[in-house]
Amino acid sequence: MRQFHSVAAYCKILNTSRQQLNKITKAYFGYTAKEIIHFRLLQEIKMELSYSNKTISEIADVLNFCEANNLTRFFNRL
Repeated sequence: MRQFHSVAAYCKILNTSRQQLNKITKAYFGYTAKEIIHFRLLQEIKMELSYSNKTISEIADVLNFCEANNLTRFFNRL
């Protein structure tokens, strides 16, 4: 889901604790829930940049970043 960026949001949707979610994701994928969320979000950003004519601001809106520079910082950090 493009609008959720936090582990807490997914824990609420799945009705589980952060520890349980991390235990499951670590067992199946070898990564924490946060790492998986960030990886998927990074893939979404790359797809939007590569295959759309949207501006950074438009991509930030679609992916639920409050500002375009937050998206830019996230992208550069990862």
